[in-house]
Amino acid sequence: MDVYHLVFLLTNVFDSFVIMKFMQIFFPPETVNSKTSAVVYTIRYFVVCFFGIFVPYPAVSLIVSLASLLLITLSYNAKMSRKIIAAISAYITMFTSELIVAAVIGISDFSPLVKTESGNSFCMILSELIALVMITIFRNFKHTGNDMPVSWTFFFAALPVSVITVCLEIQIFMQKDISDITYALSMICVLMLNFIIFYMYDSISKSFKEKMQSELAKRETAYYHHQAELICRNSEDLKHFRHDMKNRLIALQQLMIQQKNEEAMQYLSNVTEKLTTIKLFSETGNLAADSILNYKLTHAAEADIQIKAEILLPKDISIEQDDMFIIFGNLLDNAIESCEKVMDNKFIHLTTRYEQGTIFILLKNSCNGKINKNGEQFISDKPNPQMHGIGLQSIRTAVSKYNGEMKIQYNNTVFETSILLFV
Repeated sequence: MDVYHLVFLLTNVFDSFVIMKFMQIFFPPETVNSKTSAVVYTIRYFVVCFFGIFVPYPAVSLIVSLASLLLITLSYNAKMSRKIIAAISAYITMFTSELIVAAVIGISDFSPLVKTESGNSFCMILSELIALVMITIFRNFKHTGNDMPVSWTFFFAALPVSVITVCLEIQIFMQKDISDITYALSMICVLMLNFIIFYMYDSISKSFKEKMQSELAKRETAYYHHQAELICRNSEDLKHFRHDMKNRLIALQQLMIQQKNEEAMQYLSNVTEKLTTIKLFSETGNLAADSILNYKLTHAAEADIQIKAEILLPKDISIEQDDMFIIFGNLLDNAIESCEKVMDNKFIHLTTRYEQGTIFILLKNSCNGKINKNGEQFISDKPNPQMHGIGLQSIRTAVSKYNGEMKIQYNNTVFETSILLFV
């Protein structure tokens, strides 16, 4: 093996590192499957090395490179449109770094169908370094990693533009005696394309995040308002009950003196029922937890869903209010939605416990066994699925902030979600 091929093998190890850094721009750490990632990166390395050494045609390298990037995205839990955008963006970035090196050393009369017997080792290394610098710059776009559903409109706009640009650049470098101005203009166009795609994607992600935060703020207000209403209604009912207590006891005493036992029992039952008409499912003293849990569980109870709740949380707990709303709100929204599809035996059983800095959440609810999934992602069948379908992924993101774990199990009748948080 000559020096060039040895450098080629070593450079591809660094290339895998560069690509991994690029994918981190699009995919948060909690979306990656570590075992699958190790396998696909290894497969990509050997495939690219094999074709680079034994089938060294530029056209083949282009196809293999793009296909292998798509393979890498399979190790991330995201929608296919997002994966394709990430793979294409990664390829355009790597392609641009190679074009910059080609322009610097003055490559022309290039043919993608002509076999390349050998190359410049220094150029390979320089190309990878330029790609790493570009990726470092792209990482300054703060919103590309947001859990945002990629619009197919954006996808079908970015894809043909990228493909056409690559084809045009190849066509330019196939010409003889390319002028410096042509080199410069072509480089500027490709670089601008990269930055425009990232800027557009970052702007759309930022807009989506702001929309989600606005929606969450509205829900928080509704939860707090509902909690305040429940407290006020309970307080007023208790005042009225205490005020009428003497008269009620006198009436009950008279019934017992007259030995009207059945009527006395019925009267006592009516009085007890008034005490339990309004129920607070959560009374931990933590306003955020009590607000969201009472709001959602009361709504579920009004929908004739059997509720069983055992909620044991401290008043002061180290969880941000937004994360509390995201976790409990989305869990119970999904549970209520699932129960609405069941004809009978509708139930929600919620257990929440705190012990030595650990919070355990277990939610079981009835389901009809018809679970919509896209890969590992659960999909809602409500209107506007882009907003509703990200519920569980939002929970996973919040859980990851506390180094927690989330597990989902289900069968034909029961859907179970368990969460462990370290606070």
